[in-house]
Amino acid sequence: MASNQVVLALSPGLPCTGVAGIPGSVVFTVGLAGITATTINSFLASALTAYTTGKKVMVYYDNATCVGQIIANGGYSGQC
Repeated sequence: MASNQVVLALSPGLPCTGVAGIPGSVVFTVGLAGITATTINSFLASALTAYTTGKKVMVYYDNATCVGQIIANGGYSGQC
């Protein structure tokens, strides 16, 4: 894992593997899918908030690479 990445191990896991050794994970990387240093910090904050509060998240990602694009606590309209 690089210093410009956030790796999330999700449950249930994704059908792909973002990082070797972490099956079902999704990777958010600065410079990919429009992610900047600012947005990656907000993704990390969203993930930590969801984890500590027990909330579900909605994640948009590329099925082939498990590269994350968007994360939203509870989904965009409260779907989850």
